[in-house]
Amino acid sequence: MGGRSGLRPGAGLCEQSVRGGMAFLIGMKVLGAALCVMPLGGCALGIGLVFSGLLYGVCRNPDAYDSAFGAALLGLAMIEVFAFLCIIAAMAIFYL
Repeated sequence: MGGRSGLRPGAGLCEQSVRGGMAFLIGMKVLGAALCVMPLGGCALGIGLVFSGLLYGVCRNPDAYDSAFGAALLGLAMIEVFAFLCIIAAMAIFYL
């Protein structure tokens, strides 16, 4: 039993390759899910920039608060939709 850590005595070559293929598939699913989640950092940065621009605009012209706030909420909604799509894609890749 010494030396070969992953092989069982009596297990055929086909069974060992199937197990290795499943490990590769799981690894690729994790990598794909990680790549889908990476844009969430950009979403967080975008939300910060949207509200930074809102505060800057309101400080310069307080009368334009209502129209600027509506546009900022629309931008926030678009960014959040993209973030939810990234999360849903990552979950679909990982669990399906």
